[in-house]
Amino acid sequence: MADITAWFGQMLTAIQNRIVSEVPEIRWIDQDLGQLDFYEGERPAVAWPCVLVDFTTTTYDEFLESVQAASATIQFRLGFPPYSATDQKAPLKVRANGLKYYELEEKLFKAFQHWDADELCQPMTRTSGITERREDPIRIRVMTFTTTFHDSSAVPETEKAQRPKIKFEFLK
Repeated sequence: MADITAWFGQMLTAIQNRIVSEVPEIRWIDQDLGQLDFYEGERPAVAWPCVLVDFTTTTYDEFLESVQAASATIQFRLGFPPYSATDQKAPLKVRANGLKYYELEEKLFKAFQHWDADELCQPMTRTSGITERREDPIRIRVMTFTTTFHDSSAVPETEKAQRPKIKFEFLK
């Protein structure tokens, strides 16, 4: 990734590309900066359905000098506008539309379970899924995944020296 060198930036870009290719029904993919929580007007400034991504927790341990082993939790907030009825009396077609978010959540899960972002990290594993309780009618499902990676960004840049050429002579 051309100008993006930080692991989190590379990972977010890889996640966005993965969603575009594997779950094309998602119309908005961005960092979670509170778009679904802090908005003015009738609705958030996103296209529905959306996925907002956040790296919620990352822990680090020393691995080698200047290299750390990292364990990251990645959160996907899958947001939908209010859909149609899902009660048992609603026609099946209406209920299917109302439960569409479960179908997209499953596609999102399949796209990321055991995915390694082209070896940017160890294969990801889903660790939880919840529904957010809200005061507005927006429907949000939250999935978290965990993964590990090595952060070598603190390794000093050094110039490589030429190795001296050694000429061996064997005595008879």
